[in-house]
Amino acid sequence: MLHEKTGPGSQNARERVEDEEVRGAFWVIRASAGSGKTFRLVQTYLTCCLSQSSPGFFRSICALTFTNKAAQEMKERVLEEIGHIASGAGGAMEEKVRWATGLGADVLQARAKAMREHMLHHYEDFAVMTIDSFVHRLVRSFARDLQLDQGFQIELDEDRLIEEAVDRLLARVGRPGEEELTRLLEAFVEQQVEDERDARVRDALMQHARLVDKEHMQPTLQALDGWSPAQFEAARRRLKEEIDRAEAEVLQSIKGAEQAIEAAGLTTSDFSGGAIPKWLAKARKEGRKAQPSKTALAMLRGEKNPWKAKTPPATIDAISSAMPSVQEAYDAWAAAYTGEAGGLLKLKQHVRQRMSLVGTLASLSTELQAVMAEESVQTFGSLNRQIADLVQNNPAPYIFERIGVRYRHLFIDEFQDTSVTQWHNLVSLYENVLAQGFDALVVGDGKQAIYRWRNGDLRQLEALPGLILDGGEPPEALRSAAMTLGRHFRNDQLTENWRTGSAIVEFNNRVFDAVGAALPEVWAGVYAGAAQQPMKGFEGEVFVDTLAGGNKGERAELRLDWVLQRVRHHAASRPLTDIAVLVRTNAAGAELAEFLFANGITPFTEESLQLGRHPVATSVVAMLRSLVDPFNPKHITAFLQGYAALHPDEIDEAALLEKHARRITLPSLPGDDAPRHRWEVPFVDVLRDVCAEVDLVGNSTSPIVALMGHILGALGWSNRFAAYAEGLLELAREVAERPAGGAGVHAFLRLWDRKGARRSIRVSSGTDAVRIMTVHKAKGLEFPVVIAPVDAAEVDKFRGEVPVMLDVETFGVPAGLLSHHDLTDTPLAHVQEHELGQTILDALNIAYVAWTRPVHALDIVLEFNKEPNELKEETLRRTIPGWMLLGIREAFGPEALAQGPLALGAPSVVDAPASASVSASAMKEADEVRTPDLLLGAPVRELVAMPRERWQDEARLSEQNFGRAVHALFAEIRDITEWEKQRDEWLRGPAAHSPALAAVVDAVADVLAHPVAGASFAPGADEVMLERDWVSPSGEVQRPDRVVRRGDHWTVIDFKTGAQKDEHKGQIRNYLITLAALCPGMHIEGLLVYTDSLEAVPVPFETLF
Repeated sequence: MLHEKTGPGSQNARERVEDEEVRGAFWVIRASAGSGKTFRLVQTYLTCCLSQSSPGFFRSICALTFTNKAAQEMKERVLEEIGHIASGAGGAMEEKVRWATGLGADVLQARAKAMREHMLHHYEDFAVMTIDSFVHRLVRSFARDLQLDQGFQIELDEDRLIEEAVDRLLARVGRPGEEELTRLLEAFVEQQVEDERDARVRDALMQHARLVDKEHMQPTLQALDGWSPAQFEAARRRLKEEIDRAEAEVLQSIKGAEQAIEAAGLTTSDFSGGAIPKWLAKARKEGRKAQPSKTALAMLRGEKNPWKAKTPPATIDAISSAMPSVQEAYDAWAAAYTGEAGGLLKLKQHVRQRMSLVGTLASLSTELQAVMAEESVQTFGSLNRQIADLVQNNPAPYIFERIGVRYRHLFIDEFQDTSVTQWHNLVSLYENVLAQGFDALVVGDGKQAIYRWRNGDLRQLEALPGLILDGGEPPEALRSAAMTLGRHFRNDQLTENWRTGSAIVEFNNRVFDAVGAALPEVWAGVYAGAAQQPMKGFEGEVFVDTLAGGNKGERAELRLDWVLQRVRHHAASRPLTDIAVLVRTNAAGAELAEFLFANGITPFTEESLQLGRHPVATSVVAMLRSLVDPFNPKHITAFLQGYAALHPDEIDEAALLEKHARRITLPSLPGDDAPRHRWEVPFVDVLRDVCAEVDLVGNSTSPIVALMGHILGALGWSNRFAAYAEGLLELAREVAERPAGGAGVHAFLRLWDRKGARRSIRVSSGTDAVRIMTVHKAKGLEFPVVIAPVDAAEVDKFRGEVPVMLDVETFGVPAGLLSHHDLTDTPLAHVQEHELGQTILDALNIAYVAWTRPVHALDIVLEFNKEPNELKEETLRRTIPGWMLLGIREAFGPEALAQGPLALGAPSVVDAPASASVSASAMKEADEVRTPDLLLGAPVRELVAMPRERWQDEARLSEQNFGRAVHALFAEIRDITEWEKQRDEWLRGPAAHSPALAAVVDAVADVLAHPVAGASFAPGADEVMLERDWVSPSGEVQRPDRVVRRGDHWTVIDFKTGAQKDEHKGQIRNYLITLAALCPGMHIEGLLVYTDSLEAVPVPFETLF
């Protein structure tokens, strides 16, 4: 057993308990980012193993992780450390394990040797696995009890099941006897339109059906189990009748008041400001929304006379006679629409309006269950739910007996990401371990809880040793387990940071302490007392900046430019592989990768290596689509474009289309004798000319794997593009192995559209590249340099709908789905408050995870729609950048970031790479396809699709993108002798289908013909630098467009596409100062070339001082 006061194997524990041995401790370890969590887990695992003399005791320890990757990493770390101990190599791990076990060095080494040998010979008993894997073992053991087919399979592709369920539901629409379902789905589509969502019914249903397996939806679905579309329609009609009746009573009172005013001979002008009649008219039309003005309210409350000054007595008497009716109308309006009654009526209105959402969800759930039963498959979510009752109502020894092993120690890593059902399914086993006098442990960090969308529930970590019991009477097993956990509870917190430089650690300590203090009380504890002690011997550096743009597009452009400058800054002193840019979404990562590549910096991101981005995959998929839609010109065009990208100069796309196009005469329409025609291009005829070896039709009935192999082999792509060919074959094999969903071309295309196009090939880049990934994928990783843009995501309301439980007598249904707006000022406002708090915490945790990944440098940019100095605190609290800015101000003073960036710490000393600058030559392959080195077990050369530059697909170019295009073309021209070649390549490539890009050629040609500007392109220069990176004396990375040396005369040229501005000379000045420092004694001058006005403005070096 472990004998420490503060934790199993804790580095803080230095005393043993002499007077009382702690038996069966339930340790809860709270481990902030970089605190050595993995070290602690491995240390505890080894301590438990080596404290026993049996070399096979590791079989009695089960460690559960969140991902397969984490499980494998822990296994590797355990084997590595046990090897070190067995060899007597010493080290920190051996010291701590020896202290914790109380064993001498010789005994510990002998036990480690025996354990390692036993573990290697019985590796299958090494129980480090995911929670899902463990639950799968439980379900297999209880399959008969659960009445499951012994051959059931776990379906990892849940979208396939959802797609089948949606198709089944849609197939029922319009059939006899399905009138209620048809009306329900019609209302569902109308609701999508009203909410400005995707109204394409199938896509909307697919998105909605993904809620079925979410854990937080289960109480709602259980309450609605057995409900039919007819019952939802009846409940909707009942609520409508109640609401109509209540509103009719209000309307009757309002009309009565208007009639009383008319009967008294009064008009609007008789009332002061016309306030009373105006409010009555508004209330008659708008109902609840007709809030009375301050003036009208004062009159209705008798606080102000409703008549004007100097009103004749007779008119006053008439108004006074009408006011009781007006007062009655206001009282009726207020009774219906304000206070508790008003909140209840509003809630009824929204429950009725969204009845179609919950009704459709119930129908989708029914169909999904039917699909799973017919195919004998289960999802991990359904497995957890099915095993819950059995586990919670059977003794733990019986459960251990059924799974074939009795565990003495249980560990859970990343506890904050476990679901309530997962923990409840394990807690009885924890109770049994503790009752036997052994230790159990969970490790987690509430600040890194970013998987709520995957059923993770942070509340569990905060509640320990208690349990989250949402509604109803908890089973006796859970009550007993909670009491046991409480008796054995031990708490420990890892407070040291072994990853990050001290300046970054202190920055995060101060900022997140301030941010956490502003959270709603229920969540404030997540960040309380979480400050860390930096253990690294260097400072590191923090750079925080802000940007402001009026709309999303402006902010995106500013963000891209900002990230580019920071990448160049760091690339001046370290390799690009040290740099990671962490973004919130995959879409943001793809956009950034495209932008960096267009600016000569190689990105490495899974997005850029997706199957759907490469012409091999797009061409093959186009061929398959042609089998089911043979005359659609889109498929032919897609194939030819992809083939031409892979085999330039082999085919003439236009000539092929013209050759095989044929005009088809169509039947005339009824009542219209006008001739009708259609142009079509037979795909098979085109394919025969391109590659006669491909027999698409002849192999169309072959198994999908064979068909895919034939296509790839006949085109010669299996070897030339091995990684992408293997990716397509893997998808084909996946389809073939799931015959229940169809195993042919249609099934492959469904899988492709659903997720296949987004699947990444398995490669690692051999080039020096900036890593781009989402924060979720970066969790658990570390990088020398992290650049973290924080976009202006709003957190003042939550997205989508949340499930709510309802009183069926009051609302007609036992549960509903309601939005943020639906819950405002209703009896369920507390649900809104709770969900909003969770939304804020989710976003803050994403920022925390991103900001705690760096080792040496952290760059942050906070985005706003206005200059942050102009925004009040209330407005700032609406976005996460605002929350973080307020935290920084609280930590570093109210003026922080007011006058410019915040810079803390000092750069860590690193060895500069052999070539730190990013060469403009990296753009030479940027058109469609480039060829980096890829490592796939053995080195191969392979074409990898890269994104086209954003301006290449625009029919009309913005001023900024026109400037980028001009710069891109200039960057390819060393002198005038290269112009004709570059011009022709441009016209055949980017400008082939874009008049806007063709205009770029004219702009460049005009500059080359200019007597002054064109002189810099004259042949014979000693040196020409095109967009070469420099590092200024102050450390700034600069990139002039063009630098030419002839003898001892240097000219720096910068091209501008807009109007002349004073700052342009300032920019040239900085370039010339740097050049003077690099090349002392040389004659230096600058030249600003304005392409729009065709002006060349010389900037002599001496005139700048």
